[in-house]
Formats: sequence, C-alpha cells, structure tokens
Amino acid sequence: MIVGGVGMFHYSKLQYLFEFLYLKNYGERYTGERFVKYELGPVINEYKVQLLKLDELGILSVDRDALYRNAGVNKGSYITKRIEVGSRAQEFALTDERELKLLNGVIERFGNLSTDALKKVVYSTLPLKLNPKHNHEVLTDEVVEMIVDNPIVQGKQMAEEHLKKYPTINQEKRAEFIHEL
Repeated sequence: MIVGGVGMFHYSKLQYLFEFLYLKNYGERYTGERFVKYELGPVINEYKVQLLKLDELGILSVDRDALYRNAGVNKGSYITKRIEVGSRAQEFALTDERELKLLNGVIERFGNLSTDALKKVVYSTLPLKLNPKHNHEVLTDEVVEMIVDNPIVQGKQMAEEHLKKYPTINQEKRAEFIHEL
C-alpha cells in the first residue's frame, strides 16, 4: 500500500502498468488513453486535464498550482508533486472484482518501488521495447494487436468466458484436477 500519496512519476507509471497489464490479462484496453513515451517513461497525453478533473470530482486531491507550474515532463518538477486520495474517492471505487484485483496488485507490487526501479520495470514492458523513440505513443494499434493475438492472452480470455458461463465450478476440485494433469 502506498502511504502518504503518490508523486506524479509514480502516478503515471502505475497507470501505464495497470493499462498494460489489463490489456495483457484481458485482451482489451481499459481506458484507451494515449500514453506517450518521454525520457522518464510513458505518460498519459492529457494527464493535467485528467488530474484536474479527478480533483474537481473529489477523487484525488491535487496541488493545482504545482500542476500548472510544471511545463512538461522534465526531471526536476515532474516527480515532486504529491497526489492524495480525495474525499469522494469511495463513491467512485471500482466494483468489478478483476479490475480491483489488478489495481491492488499493481499498487502492492510496484507502488513503493524507487523511481529508478519503477522506471526499469516500465521500460522492460513490450510496448516500450518496441517503441524506442521519445514523444511517440507506446500502446499503438499494432502493439495492442500483437499483445492480444498472443496465445496466452487468448487462453486467458477463453478461461474468463468459461468461468462467466459456468460460475459454479468448484475451484478446489478444478485445482486438484489441473494438478493431477
């Protein structure tokens, strides 16, 4: 769990990792946001607009003055901003179990990494390896198609559909059966 808010660097990288892992696990984009690669990794193209809207709704508490002072993604000012959970965040909480599980997993696994460690994780993902140029979108249609066409992703999708169709399958028996194979 992240304590005391999250800085802009971590916010944008955790958001990218959630989007990437959602695509990798479920075969579709979650937000469809445009992630652009800068020196410090992918950032949502309209991150300021997004943060201001979340602040307006009371989901996050954002220091607007600091946000306006940041002219772009530069080493100094970009990673110093802290973002806190806002007063109305609970009203907008995720209710879909798989979304919540993935979000919690991303936060628990990557939320407290140092800037350098998080950057290393993000840059090891396929979209960033395939798009080495700065100022370019990283989750292009071609990259998304490549990820979705992966047999593992397709297998996960089939399993997900099967579980929706047959939700009463005894998970313990299923695990025993798979273990016996």
